[in-house]
Amino acid sequence: MDISGNSTSSESFRAAPYFYGRFTVQVEETSGRLLMPVKWRPKEPDDWFGMILWPIGVESHLLVFPAARWIRFLKYLHDNATKEAELVLLERVLGQTADVVRLDKIGRITIREDLLKRIGVERDAILVGRLTKWEILSPKVSSMCKEDEKKAVSEFFEGFAP
Repeated sequence: MDISGNSTSSESFRAAPYFYGRFTVQVEETSGRLLMPVKWRPKEPDDWFGMILWPIGVESHLLVFPAARWIRFLKYLHDNATKEAELVLLERVLGQTADVVRLDKIGRITIREDLLKRIGVERDAILVGRLTKWEILSPKVSSMCKEDEKKAVSEFFEGFAP
């Protein structure tokens, strides 16, 4: 498992929820709420999501995990910190840039104002599915990423013949 909670086991892929697509949503100015795409909403009303500013130190977007993946992410931190002081530092830094959210009755999540400001989201946010997790980006960051990402993916699949 890596720091993002990714597992290489095929079983984890079958059990995980999937997040596909790209959506532009409006963020409510006074509350920081945004409407989650219907097809991404959990089946259980008590389910929740963990989110963190990502990448660590750059903080260009929010990376959002379903509850089970968030728990694996936290377990990774605890299992891989080599000293208690390192774990305390990780918890302190990440605790300031993370949050846990639940959907309200109409399918919205509320994002803290400080997190929205740090990723540059004001009125519109871009939600990007990453298969087993998803991202919240500002339109500016989203547009900067597109071309570089397409090139990197194209290079990754060079020589692949389905």
